[in-house]
Amino acid sequence: MMKTRYHIPTLIIIMTTIVLVAEGMLFFLHYSAELKQEAVRVTELAQSWSHLIESVALHDRQHNHEDVPGGAEAATLSQIGRAHRNFGVFGETGELTLAKHGEDNTMQFIFSHQHGILAKGQSIPFDSKLAEPMRMALTSKTGGTIVGLDYREEMVLAAYEPIAVLNYGVVAKIDLNEIRQPFIHTSLFAGGITVVLIGIGVILFFKVTLPLIRRITESEEKYRTLFDNSADGILLTTDRLVDCNKEACHLFGCDRGDIIGKMLGELSPATQPDGRNSTEAARAHITAALTLKGRQQQWFFWCFKRKDGTFFDAQISLKAIEMEGVKLVMALIWDLTEKKLAEQALQRSKQFLISTGRMAKVGGWEFDTETLEVRWTEETHRIYELPLDHTPPLDESIIFFHPEDRSIMEKATHRAIEHGDPYNLELRFTTSKGRSLWVHTICNPVVVEGKTVKLSGTIQDITKNKRIQEALNTLSKGVSQKTGDSFFQSLALNIADAMGADYSFIGVFKDEGREKVKTLAVCADGKIIENIEYDLKGTPCSCLLQNDEEDPCFHRSGIQELFPEDELLQKMGIEAYFGKRLYYLSGEMFGIMVLLFRKPVSEHLLPLSVINIFAARVSMELERMQAEEKKEKFEAISRHQQKLESIGTLAGGVAHEINNPINGIINYAQLISDKLDKDNSLRKYAESIIRESDRISTIVRNLLAFSRDEKETHSPARMADIVKNTISLIQTIIQRDQIAMDVQVVDNLPKINCRSQQIQQVLMNLLTNGRDALNERYPGFDENKILRVKVAPFEKEGRQWIRTTVEDHGPGITEEIGDRIFDPFFTTKDKTKGTGLGLSISYGIVQEHHGLLYFGCVPGQFTRFYLELPVNNRWVLGGRGMTT
Repeated sequence: MMKTRYHIPTLIIIMTTIVLVAEGMLFFLHYSAELKQEAVRVTELAQSWSHLIESVALHDRQHNHEDVPGGAEAATLSQIGRAHRNFGVFGETGELTLAKHGEDNTMQFIFSHQHGILAKGQSIPFDSKLAEPMRMALTSKTGGTIVGLDYREEMVLAAYEPIAVLNYGVVAKIDLNEIRQPFIHTSLFAGGITVVLIGIGVILFFKVTLPLIRRITESEEKYRTLFDNSADGILLTTDRLVDCNKEACHLFGCDRGDIIGKMLGELSPATQPDGRNSTEAARAHITAALTLKGRQQQWFFWCFKRKDGTFFDAQISLKAIEMEGVKLVMALIWDLTEKKLAEQALQRSKQFLISTGRMAKVGGWEFDTETLEVRWTEETHRIYELPLDHTPPLDESIIFFHPEDRSIMEKATHRAIEHGDPYNLELRFTTSKGRSLWVHTICNPVVVEGKTVKLSGTIQDITKNKRIQEALNTLSKGVSQKTGDSFFQSLALNIADAMGADYSFIGVFKDEGREKVKTLAVCADGKIIENIEYDLKGTPCSCLLQNDEEDPCFHRSGIQELFPEDELLQKMGIEAYFGKRLYYLSGEMFGIMVLLFRKPVSEHLLPLSVINIFAARVSMELERMQAEEKKEKFEAISRHQQKLESIGTLAGGVAHEINNPINGIINYAQLISDKLDKDNSLRKYAESIIRESDRISTIVRNLLAFSRDEKETHSPARMADIVKNTISLIQTIIQRDQIAMDVQVVDNLPKINCRSQQIQQVLMNLLTNGRDALNERYPGFDENKILRVKVAPFEKEGRQWIRTTVEDHGPGITEEIGDRIFDPFFTTKDKTKGTGLGLSISYGIVQEHHGLLYFGCVPGQFTRFYLELPVNNRWVLGGRGMTT
């Protein structure tokens, strides 16, 4: 009703506006026609006067009125003046004027008419804003009409014509007000009548129509209230939607403007879930609803599309209705989203329980003691391997238990029924298909007033857990007391048996590239066979090592098709593969453990945690064996060191014993030399005895220095002396092997703080390795068989250093060997020629001296070892040892 009160004044204003606009248009059309007609009249008048004046002027020029003062022009004006005075007026403001362009740039009017504002001969400035029609007559070559200001500043309709013969202009004009006045009076009169008629119409409207509108409005408001407040979505449609309620807007997530005007198919996806085209199906439903008679309705399910692009399922009722003589279809919409979600949740919950029971192999059962009815879940039927439509009675279901355990089950069931005692048992079981299982069954009786009314319980297949337990027991017993090779063999044998594998092996990588493994134990068909070396390229093991995420790697079947290049798989007829990487406790991968199966594997193997335990046990055993091996080596080294110390003591004693006779020989030889003349040949022999004896003495002194305790205190030493002394010890061997020595030592090198004997030991090791490398490449003499030693100073980070370089042209050091060259016990020499400790000990000595020991190599060209020592290594005296 409130809306109607606002609509009625709006309706009156609209009607009044329409009438006034119509009258205005009529006024404009009549006024335009009158203006055109008046323009034609003044144009004809201006043209006729122009022609008349030109004709008179030409006549006067031809007859040459010399008797008239002013000549022909004056005669013409005189005649025109008389005609002008005799010319009658047209309208109340009509006027005919004649003017010329004066010499002082003025418009000079020849005569005036009717208004008499301008006297004869009076003028106005030519560029004045007044007299626009006359200015056009004097400046244009042709005539025309114009609406503009005349010399009175009045807006006029004027026709102008130039008079070329006299250079005059003539204007016929009439005021616009005179033309408009009749139309204004008529419009005001008509408008007044219109207002009166509208007033009468409004009065009659309020008296007659308003009560009817009020009743319609009240009815509409009731309808709108019910329509908008409906809990269901409502759409009104013909071919297109004409209205909707608030709930419909809420369902579609939009405003009424987004719905009205659209087709039902446009609020839906392109196709419905059943494959029908939404637009065609909606049109068919609406057509059917319009043809149904009476109160018949259509019911169907439909998928709608919200404004945000999401979908929702709904149930729709279509019914034809008639409103104000128009036949419409009303669609009631029920959103099924929550119902569907609830159904889906219920279904998911049910499926979850079924899936959970299936995964856990837990079935449920109930027994009604009064009706003797038995109910099973699907998983219970699956455990018994019985069809879902067959549920045996309680006594028959007990028969499936193992004969030795059946009596236990019968007694437990009897106590549950008679006394309400629950039970929790693990028993052996045989399915209807003869498959042996272990089951865990639980029963909780429901007792009412001291009487058992129902038994409810579960039955679970625990066969796998039992087998895992048995396998663990077997594995534990098989490997717990074993060590070394026996441990690996026992583990390979027992883990193959526990997991049902035909083959198993445990292998460690043979090379850094992890392309081959050497087995520690191999089990084939329940027997330990000899160890092998296994190339991993193109095998499942290569994928196991390349993919960090695939550990363990388990292919249950079809392994031959996946790896057709692995001939061993084809030869052995392997179908399934299981591989596990093996790691040391430090995290370094050292090998693999593999199981091979001739048949596809359907069930899960041992739990990964169990496999990891035995994999860790492998690494621990291997590390234990390596530690024992190192211990043995160290013990051997210790014994060897003791031998060296004994030899050193012996060498020192021998050296002391040799020194005395050598000194005597030198002295006697010197006496002989002094007694003989210079030219005597015997003197040369004496000097040779002295020279060779000095060389023996030098060797003895170096042996004494080499055999000293390595805990000796440090002292400043010259690197040149260390090099000289070291070379003297191996000079004879170097010459015997036909190796040329090239020694380059920079003069005046600063002294370094060091333990001379230890640095001599490092240099001796480097020279010996260089000698061995040259002998390996050049067994005999060769001009490239040169051992170079260079000693030179350099500066680094503001400190003085001395670098000693030992270079040979042997076969060189490969990258693989270079990574391990300073490792203890690593050697490329025969076991009889080296222990693999020389470079590692040398490396430790150099580090203790705060120096660097490294190498550079181009295989086949040269190998250079660099010994870099700081001149001042910041050692201070601290008893027999050094502190920093």
